[in-house]
Amino acid sequence: MSRHQRKVPTSFYHRFACDARAFAQRYARGRLISVLEGGYSDRALTSGAMAHLTGFVEDERHTVDPTWWKLEHLTAVCPSFL
Repeated sequence: MSRHQRKVPTSFYHRFACDARAFAQRYARGRLISVLEGGYSDRALTSGAMAHLTGFVEDERHTVDPTWWKLEHLTAVCPSFL
């Protein structure tokens, strides 16, 4: 994903969500509000949102496979990403 001519890896959104969840659990009894801005391609929005959401649910019992937001899996869900 590109933002201001900077490449932001999709994994950043996953890591950020993991960190935000841990912070909320420690300081806000797990309460958290999260908002993603739009304005990108459908593929970028989908992969970023998928990585972001999985960051909130990942824990010791539920692991996330980063390939979930890879292009080949996204095109299986929505062929218009080609």
